[in-house]
Amino acid sequence: MSGDVTGTNGEGPGAGGSDGVTSGVPAAAFLLCAAAPILFAGLNVWTRLHDQPVLVAAGRTWEVVAWEVSSAAVTILLLPFVARIAYRAVAALPGIGRALALHLAGIVAFFLLHVGGFVLIRSAVYAAMGSRYRFGGFGAWLYELPKDAVSYAILAAVMTVALLRPRTSAPIPEAPDAPPAAIPIREGSRTHYARPDEILAVSSAGNYVEWHLEDGRKPLTRASLAAIEAQLAPLGFIRTHRSWLVNRRRVTAIAATRSGDHQLTLAGGVTVPGSRRYAAALETL
Repeated sequence: MSGDVTGTNGEGPGAGGSDGVTSGVPAAAFLLCAAAPILFAGLNVWTRLHDQPVLVAAGRTWEVVAWEVSSAAVTILLLPFVARIAYRAVAALPGIGRALALHLAGIVAFFLLHVGGFVLIRSAVYAAMGSRYRFGGFGAWLYELPKDAVSYAILAAVMTVALLRPRTSAPIPEAPDAPPAAIPIREGSRTHYARPDEILAVSSAGNYVEWHLEDGRKPLTRASLAAIEAQLAPLGFIRTHRSWLVNRRRVTAIAATRSGDHQLTLAGGVTVPGSRRYAAALETL
């Protein structure tokens, strides 16, 4: 008895989500694709038995079930293979020729594995029932080829659409703004800590720099103003004078002087010189 209607007309979308089994195709699509041959097998069993009650009367219901279930089972087992071909074909784009070549090879392999698989299963079931399954020879293989080609094309097309479809991920909730990290200011054996917004300015004092803090503290650190500038520039500090760094966020007023220079007023009334040499920096305030 030749193999009848296959259950490979799976019309549910694509193959699933893990790279190992489903080659990156969304899991929901893969599950739908797996459910399709099961639904078609059930429909085909019901239709065959309804249209040919003689099979039921003759006690051949098990044969009809074996035909459809074997085809559906092998189709489901081959879904990871189809998903892999679809994944490789998508990866080959925009090389249409290579993608088509992969799918042509996939059709041939799917056809041989599907037919060979369900023939083995049916043969085992028939043997268990004390009978012998006859597939029908070369003509039966030719009969199955166009059906399997269509089945593969449907599965591969849906998987390809699932792979190409833009995926949206759940928006990552924005973390609350973290407070700026405190900057350690070492003064001899003592260390002061101040957030960037608490530092009004830093001035050069010989081999030291003096930190002008919002709370009135003025710790001295043995360092060059250039080294401190490199540390604080990414935090919004600018050079307004060869001896001064200023927190641009704490500038409250700028006034021109008769010499052409400027005087900056910072929060708390602290005044800082602004040199013409650093006019470009002052223009950003």
